[in-house]
Amino acid sequence: MAKRQPKPKTPVTYADFLAKEWDSYTTHKEQELKNIPESNYPFKVGEPVIIGNLHECRVEEILMDGKLLHISRHDRGVTYGKPWDNERRLPGLFWWISVEPVAPIENTNFRRPRVNTDYQQTSLDGLVHQVYHRGLMTSPDYQRDYVWTLEDKQRLIQSIFDRADIGKFVFLEREWPENRLEVVDGKQRLNAITEFMQGRFAFRGKTYFQLSNEDKGAFTDIMVQMARLDNKYVKKSDVLWLFLSINAGGVPQTEEHIAKARKLYEKALAEESK
Repeated sequence: MAKRQPKPKTPVTYADFLAKEWDSYTTHKEQELKNIPESNYPFKVGEPVIIGNLHECRVEEILMDGKLLHISRHDRGVTYGKPWDNERRLPGLFWWISVEPVAPIENTNFRRPRVNTDYQQTSLDGLVHQVYHRGLMTSPDYQRDYVWTLEDKQRLIQSIFDRADIGKFVFLEREWPENRLEVVDGKQRLNAITEFMQGRFAFRGKTYFQLSNEDKGAFTDIMVQMARLDNKYVKKSDVLWLFLSINAGGVPQTEEHIAKARKLYEKALAEESK
């Protein structure tokens, strides 16, 4: 028989536990109550429910128009790998959004294998340095041409000076000897940044070379997020899926371009499944 957890010296009744729970809610939960949405599931007294890893949970009362549920559970578990069972039920008060009905489990498969996009923080100067050091592949078959206007580029430069979030950058690392970075997301933004830093267009009538040292520093030390995918561990379909799923911002992708990328993605899946 499973080992029991030591019981408290003074027996604590179900009513004592429930009173303590009520005291916690009336003392600390008033603000939470205002934020909890109305229940959209008709829980019933006596219904079995799921709450995290708690055992044999059951609805005992429906309170506050369904927002709060009095739940009882079996007092058993595992501590340091050893099971225990106190052979009693304990009460708890839970917001309905923390409680799941016991519904039939369907054989769904909505997920796809995870593409490892662990983003790292780097300064804009560090990002551009890597681009110059490694070299870029900016025109794989799923990418569009450079389409940003001068006004688009200047708006991005303004965002950088405003210390605003300018989005994430994703690269695919090509293997040696090619050793270049393929731009998966951020092509238009990256082009605007490097062109400005090369003095190819002006912002408010000034090129990058004419900026004060303070403004140059403010421009290059802004922090951005960058992910690098290793070409050895991702398939082309992974890269295309990632490209399609990322909200790149800037000038929206056209339906025609998205359709082209989707066809390439489906073709890659078909080829990889052979």
